[in-house]
Amino acid sequence: MCPKLTSWTALAAATTALAGPATGAAPARAAAAPVQVPVAVLHSHGEVLVIAPLSINRRRALFVVDTGASGSLIDKRAAKKLHLPRVGRVQHFSGVGCGGSSQPVRVSNWSLGSIRLASRRISSTKFSLGGGLVVGLLGSDVLSSFGKVSIDYAHQVMTLGG
Repeated sequence: MCPKLTSWTALAAATTALAGPATGAAPARAAAAPVQVPVAVLHSHGEVLVIAPLSINRRRALFVVDTGASGSLIDKRAAKKLHLPRVGRVQHFSGVGCGGSSQPVRVSNWSLGSIRLASRRISSTKFSLGGGLVVGLLGSDVLSSFGKVSIDYAHQVMTLGG
């Protein structure tokens, strides 16, 4: 089991700026003009997290941006609450200092900022951050579709494409 991250007391305050209605979005295209997405950059005990606002089935969901992760994932409780259909069998995984099992789910109606994301199979597993405020991890399987991703930590903006 992976460690439970709960020390981000500033999480709720920092992500308040990311709040907003879940809206329709334009499809993602790697060759498109750069698009900026507001993010929250959190610093705690020498660690840094970037949190991005996604919309899944027209509901707001906060995800950690993890360019080092090969795949994206969502908390299994959030997947159930968002009615994401299961696809395939339970899979086992291992990472740095953790391991477990996950159920693949299909995410079809989702967006990052104003960009609609392609339907994708991602893992659902137990994932806890900020007392359940952050429900997923956005990995390179999604981010690589933009061709280029940059994060301006000082201004709390992620630029996709370009």
